[in-house]
Amino acid sequence: MKKWGKIVLLLFSAGLLFVTIYFPVMWYVVYPRQGVYLDKPINQLEEGEVEGRYFPLPARPTELYSINQDDCEGESLVTLLTLQGLLAQRENGTSIYISDSGYYGAWESLITNEGITIYDAGNDPWTLVAQFADQVNGYIIYRNDSAGAPPSGSVTSSDTLKYKHVDESYVVAVSLASIFNAVAVAEQDVPKLQAAGITNEIMNVVGKDTEWLFNSTYFDMLRKDLVFEVEHHSSRRFFLIDYAVFAGAPVWHADSIEQREEFLKEFDADSPSFGWGAVADAVLDEGKLNTQTSVAGAFHIPSDWCKDLSVFAAIQVPIHQKLIPPVNLEENVHYVTILLSDGDNLQWMMSDYSGPQWFGNENRGEFAMGWMIPPAMADLAPLILREYYNNASSGDRFVAGNSGNGVLYPTRCHWTNIHMNRSTGLFERADITSVVIQDWGWHEKSFQDVAQLEGIQGIFYNDYQLYDLQSGKIMWVNDKPAISMTYNYWITAGQEANVISRKINRASRNINSFNAYSVIVVHAWSHDLDDISNMVSNFEDDVRVVDPDSFLELLSNNIVHRNINFGKITKIFIIIGSIVAVSVSLVIIRIIRKKRGKERLLILFSRKIFKSKNNISRDS
Repeated sequence: MKKWGKIVLLLFSAGLLFVTIYFPVMWYVVYPRQGVYLDKPINQLEEGEVEGRYFPLPARPTELYSINQDDCEGESLVTLLTLQGLLAQRENGTSIYISDSGYYGAWESLITNEGITIYDAGNDPWTLVAQFADQVNGYIIYRNDSAGAPPSGSVTSSDTLKYKHVDESYVVAVSLASIFNAVAVAEQDVPKLQAAGITNEIMNVVGKDTEWLFNSTYFDMLRKDLVFEVEHHSSRRFFLIDYAVFAGAPVWHADSIEQREEFLKEFDADSPSFGWGAVADAVLDEGKLNTQTSVAGAFHIPSDWCKDLSVFAAIQVPIHQKLIPPVNLEENVHYVTILLSDGDNLQWMMSDYSGPQWFGNENRGEFAMGWMIPPAMADLAPLILREYYNNASSGDRFVAGNSGNGVLYPTRCHWTNIHMNRSTGLFERADITSVVIQDWGWHEKSFQDVAQLEGIQGIFYNDYQLYDLQSGKIMWVNDKPAISMTYNYWITAGQEANVISRKINRASRNINSFNAYSVIVVHAWSHDLDDISNMVSNFEDDVRVVDPDSFLELLSNNIVHRNINFGKITKIFIIIGSIVAVSVSLVIIRIIRKKRGKERLLILFSRKIFKSKNNISRDS
């Protein structure tokens, strides 16, 4: 038993020693150097009156023909989406709107309020196709690659996890649609399409894959400054592609993490990446997927469930947040700001973000709240963003979601400086002054580029590995605060509402101390506004919940501007290091004691032998 106890103690000590050394080396040495430089052209952006626009904009429509997605059986929706994208390239003012029985149905009133007429197109997709048959040159045939696959999970990409690619011709047909002014059609729907008046077969791409597309002469005719990753083998194929067809950008999906890396090399640096790049060997590893995108120079906009971007991007309206009421500075209080996570998610903003769990919750307005949003909405869906701004309470404030303009890990990307400088105009159009940055570890490089922007007043830091991993730290960059999340209200993080409330209630009330300021980030998929309201109700009377912009102002005006790098993770390493030191010391002490014990036995044994010899000598 003693032997096994010693082995367990040694293994435990070795494990702790590994953790103590491995993570600091990875965070502070390896990760910051992972942004490998690739020799590639840089996105030239859109030409026009607005500076720094990443996204092409269709002409504003005058009328739309609306059909409910539920009425589009089988693959007919793919044909409609490619037709919608082609119509968005025209300037005749007529296009298609893909509605539903939920939020996209509700957005129709926003569109009609802008003077755009929406007609009910009925419930037959092929009748709607027939209406525009004379505006396309023909069709491209593909094969459905999702036979037998269940509907894709909105988070887990269940199809990607369970089913490998069989036929990738969907991505080829959709990508070539803009080149040939042709709709994509599944092979079984060709008779229906011909009956609708589109009879010219331009190409049959069944059996062709993404590799074929990227190696073909057609690839040179497509844009390289927009990335669209669409799961052709899941129900995600019924979303997003209208905007890709309008823009003339390739649609693709990799079959492995290695193949994805090679495909990303083909695109310009500082390009937006739409969709979702999940692949079978990294389906749930967002960190790996987003790191790959960052290294390639792109920034990710989660949008795989988006509809009608070719419509909403065409309706440009000015947007402004409501003015913040003046902050009343108080002594002997603790200041808290609360941020809802995952605001980089464009598709969420365009759907149930406004639902009763979050922005549409009856408790909204009872306390100040920070809402992460993707600034890209200012160009891609300003009509919806304006609706959020107009319905905000005096305590609601919107901040740029993870890593500012799109998900990008600054320490991994060679072009972060260019990207942040170009994003200035987008932040201004979105009327945003506070930014949430996500990265790995705690580095000045994560903040220095965004902190140089004139209109940005401060940064909230969200560590990818655990949102509050760097809790207790603040860094001043260009005299602007970059503050780590203090508490992570996430069901898997082990911090329940009562635990966070208790810590807040015990925290400092000295407003000239950094310890009197706390940032709570709430994981959107774990907790809703009811949970947040319950947590806030447990705060003591001398706790002040303020919006994130006011929080940064209070922080900047009332504490000394010095870096504090001794936080939660530092304490963890000190504790682990102490345990390692004690464990190793105990092992060494036991070894020494054992060695001394053996030496004593040897001395005693030697004495006995010597004594025996003396006795024998005397007897003789």
